[in-house]
Amino acid sequence: GGLDLTSLKFIPTDPENAAKWVTIHDRVASGEMPPKKKPRPDAADLAAAVKAVRDDLIAAERKAAARDGRPQLRRLTRVEYENTIRDLFD
Repeated sequence: GGLDLTSLKFIPTDPENAAKWVTIHDRVASGEMPPKKKPRPDAADLAAAVKAVRDDLIAAERKAAARDGRPQLRRLTRVEYENTIRDLFD
């Protein structure tokens, strides 16, 4: 597909870059890539590459979670909203 992985750097702080690497991982892990008509690496090499990308993605997510912590705000569900309004206005 013209994608040169050697020129693509892993930048976990860039959401677009991280999304590309997630897509790459998913396609290689599912067997879609490399294409069937192209030369394919040995199964052991392919498994090692998938594991390396997965480990890097997981480490980046854990680092971001440790840095940012849990989200402080979240949206209320419809039921939670109704209960809150009922409690406020009794």
